[in-house]
Amino acid sequence: MLHAGLLIFLPPRVAAAPPVVILVSRVISFLLTCQGILHNPASKDVHYGRWSTHLPQPDGTRPQSPSDREVVVFILGFRSSHPGGRFAPGFLDIGKAFVEMWDDAKAHNEEYGYLGKTATMYPLETDCNNSMVYISYWKSLDHLYRFANGAVHQKGFKLFTKLQKTHPHLGLMHELYVAPKGHWETIYVNYKPFALGQSKHVVESSDGKKETVGPLVPAEGPTWKSSRSRLGGLLSR
Repeated sequence: MLHAGLLIFLPPRVAAAPPVVILVSRVISFLLTCQGILHNPASKDVHYGRWSTHLPQPDGTRPQSPSDREVVVFILGFRSSHPGGRFAPGFLDIGKAFVEMWDDAKAHNEEYGYLGKTATMYPLETDCNNSMVYISYWKSLDHLYRFANGAVHQKGFKLFTKLQKTHPHLGLMHELYVAPKGHWETIYVNYKPFALGQSKHVVESSDGKKETVGPLVPAEGPTWKSSRSRLGGLLSR
C-alpha cells in the first residue's frame, strides 16, 4: 500500500528507491551474518555437538546409567474443524484454559511431578492452522493423575465438556505413554533444548538448598555412543 502511494505521488525512480534499499540492506545483513560478523539469532541457545538427557537424582547427582527411571509422556491436542479455524467460537476459551493448566502445573511442579512441556505446536495439515499440540513430561503416572484431579485441570475439562455440547467443531485428544526404566533415550545434535531436553528438575543438596537444574549432558564416551547404550544396557540383546 505504501509503495503504491509512492508511485502515485513520486517519480518512478524515486518511488522504487525504498524497496531497493530495504532489499539490499537485508542481503548485506544476511551475508554478514553468514560470515559471523553479525549475531545469528537462529543460533541462540543452540547446544552444539552431541547431547543427551541424564535425569538428576533428588540430591542433584547423576545416576551411573542413563535411562535409569520411568518417564511419563502425555500428548495433549486441541483442534477446530470450523471454517474459521482458531477464530472459531469457543477456541479462545479453551486456549485460555490450557494456559491456566500449564501455569498450574509449573507452579506446583514438585507436587505434580511435572518436568516440562514443549512450546505450543501448530500442525499444518490444513491451511487454517487450526490445531494446538503439547508434549509434556512427568515423573510418574500417579503424579500426572494428581494433576488431572486438581482444581485447575478439572475446571478446564468441565469447560470443554460444556462447550462441546453446543460447539461440535471443538475437538480434544490425548495420548499417554509410560516409558519404564531402560526403555527410553534421547539424542540432540546441534539443537536447542527441546522436549525432555528442556525439562526442569528440582534437586536438594545436603545442606537443604533447593535449585532447578536441566537434564542435558555431553553425549561423549561409550555410554552415550548408540541408542542401545543410552538405554542403559537394560534391554535384552
